[in-house]
Amino acid sequence: MTPSAHSLSDAEEAALIRVYQEGAGEAKRAAGSALVRANDAYIATISRAFTGLIEMDDAKRIARLALLRSAEKYEVGRGVPLRIYASFRIRSWISDAIHDQEHATAVPRGSFWKIRKAERHGDELPPELVEIRN
Repeated sequence: MTPSAHSLSDAEEAALIRVYQEGAGEAKRAAGSALVRANDAYIATISRAFTGLIEMDDAKRIARLALLRSAEKYEVGRGVPLRIYASFRIRSWISDAIHDQEHATAVPRGSFWKIRKAERHGDELPPELVEIRN
């Protein structure tokens, strides 16, 4: 499951991780961008596993954030590639987003504004809107 598109040597990856962990401002942002670019094929591979459950762009965005969070906690001397270390966090963050998304309730825009207006003015809600609100 590890795509061959990973373009960094171990030494280059370690150097970028150190800059990302210890750097600030533009240096940290540049190192983070380079880590994401180098692992983008791997991120896409993991994200594809969740196709149909979450939008691909959302899954990739979450995966990139999880990769960067993993880079913050990563210990270079352990001998495990960052993408392997980060894979559990990436999968769990995407799974959490899917779970959160499933529990979100879509309220029609017109009903939302009627509910909001009634609550603001202290008016009683019609029965059909009470069900949507709950």
